[in-house]
Amino acid sequence: MKNINITNKSRESGQAMLIVVIFFLFISSAVLFSVTTPLLSELRAAKRHTLAEESFYRAESALEDAVYRLKKGYTVATGDTIPLGAGVARISVETESPDSQLVIASATTTTMVRRVTAGISRGVGASFFYGTQSGIGGILLENTSRVLGNLYSNGPVQATNDNLITGDVVSASSTGLIDGIHATGTAYAHTIQNAEIDGDAHYQTITGSTVWGTLYPGSDDQPEVPLPISDADVAELEQAALDGGVITSPCPYTINSDTPLGPVKIACDLSITGSPTITLAGPVWVVGDITVANTAVLQIDSALGAIGIAVIADNPADPLNSGTIILKNSTTYSGSGAEGSYILMLSQNTSSENGGGVKAIELQNSAEGDVILYAAHGKVEIQNNVTLKEVTGHVVNLKNSAAVVYETGLENALFTSGPSGGWEASGWSEL
Repeated sequence: MKNINITNKSRESGQAMLIVVIFFLFISSAVLFSVTTPLLSELRAAKRHTLAEESFYRAESALEDAVYRLKKGYTVATGDTIPLGAGVARISVETESPDSQLVIASATTTTMVRRVTAGISRGVGASFFYGTQSGIGGILLENTSRVLGNLYSNGPVQATNDNLITGDVVSASSTGLIDGIHATGTAYAHTIQNAEIDGDAHYQTITGSTVWGTLYPGSDDQPEVPLPISDADVAELEQAALDGGVITSPCPYTINSDTPLGPVKIACDLSITGSPTITLAGPVWVVGDITVANTAVLQIDSALGAIGIAVIADNPADPLNSGTIILKNSTTYSGSGAEGSYILMLSQNTSSENGGGVKAIELQNSAEGDVILYAAHGKVEIQNNVTLKEVTGHVVNLKNSAAVVYETGLENALFTSGPSGGWEASGWSEL
């Protein structure tokens, strides 16, 4: 009988099987590694993102808290910490000028650091909610003048040529009158006559009018509302100008070349003629009349950002006859270049309020730009090819092709003021 040796063959088969198993395990490990590595990487990235988001929202919350405290007059200093949840945010305050600061909030979660910052400026806010607003003297539109924006008057609103107002129109109180206008929005007045109203009409009496919306007879009269800037606000702006120094000569004070101006008080009349560029760096108080003519340019210093500058004509010794502003020819008015920056031309003349005929502000010819006209106690007359952002006066008279083109940023316009002014946020970003 022939003997058959199976030991070596079994051993060889076992070795082959072991090699196959090892090779299979190697392949499986490689596959598992190739699958799990990206997954673990994504999990780590997601965790880092979550931690970064947590840091961001912690810093953002701390910044909002710090700005709120500053606006309310509380002290906020560099090094202050604000606990939020399981972490803490640190506040840093950097003074850029007497009227501006940079607030930085930083927060760290594990190793994830996020920083956010807000620029704040000291000033007196003025909310201009209407393209045109008047006291009890009312508003008169003539020729082809128009208002692109809402209009609110404590007196009558009258037009001579079906003048257009692209918005709502309000004439307040029991003497409220809307007469001869074409409004694309809703009209509110005790009496509406000879008008075309694209929206609704709220009234006690209506005659000779076309209303495309809903009629609301017997409606309550709208209340008289205060004008946006009070005399106390004006006094604060004047003090800020005075803090910058006083010009007493020559008088009258004439500027006909490029000149930086403000903050300053000019103790007599101011005349700007020719083609100079006047760069405003602070409020200007003129104790007398202001005349800006020819092709002069008034602009706000670009370094001021979203800040307005007031140019005030106010002679407390003779408010009935002095403190007037005349803007004519092809004068141009420019903000700093940042959104929300406007030049405020403000007259404290009181002639109109007292029944006189002196105009507080007269704007004519082709003047245009980032300018607000304001005369709470006087008459503002605007005529010819004039375009501006907002006008407020005891009486407002638009003539010829004058146009008021309202900008929504005027809902919270900010003007530089003295040390008692509050802080307002003027920029918000992540570092």
